[in-house]
Amino acid sequence: MKTIQQRPTIARGSKALYLTGTLRRLGIPETLLWPHPRVTRSGSFWIRRINHLAVLELARHLYRVKIKSVHPDKPRGSTAQALELNSLWRKIRTAFARFGHTLE
Repeated sequence: MKTIQQRPTIARGSKALYLTGTLRRLGIPETLLWPHPRVTRSGSFWIRRINHLAVLELARHLYRVKIKSVHPDKPRGSTAQALELNSLWRKIRTAFARFGHTLE
């Protein structure tokens, strides 16, 4: 019997919700991702009237702060948490790069 693994952050197959879920797991506030309360949450992330580059910069800042605290070389560091953070950051960076948003 085969089982299908489902990603918990994807709702109805929407890649926009997957990206926003990934950003929220990193610590981006929901008010920054959904600036208007009346906007339905099924719209594309890339057509929203938000500063995408500011979101990417905040994501990088939060990643750097968190990776310093969970790095395996630290006394209470965790290899699993560091790997998860690296994976989240790679997904975010790749998604933004597809739409021309990169950081140096």
